[in-house]
Amino acid sequence: MDGYCLPRPDLIYSGGTRIQPDNRGNIKHRGVLKEPFNFTDWIFVYSLSKNSKRDDEDADNAVDLLKKSGESYGVKLKDPGFLTIENGSINDWKTQIKKDVDKNGTPQIIVIYVNQY
Repeated sequence: MDGYCLPRPDLIYSGGTRIQPDNRGNIKHRGVLKEPFNFTDWIFVYSLSKNSKRDDEDADNAVDLLKKSGESYGVKLKDPGFLTIENGSINDWKTQIKKDVDKNGTPQIIVIYVNQY
């Protein structure tokens, strides 16, 4: 699968301290960022199984958790656009996301949620 790895960003806290994610992209920090991130245009992609009501609830809960936890670090998330994928093929996921981006423009971030069941 082709992809592009973004460079690790410098995170700057309100006190001026700088940190970078580790080599795996993990960020371990506590504190408010100097310049908050505002995601106003983003999409949340998730799969639909036979129990689509549960999938929708899981997606809503995941977005709520992201929004609430982000606030404590100065990350603000508006409500996303939701994109559901009914087929589990990775190529179908890529095709559906590309169609959405072609139709609606490139979002600031794409979050992909894969359920364990």
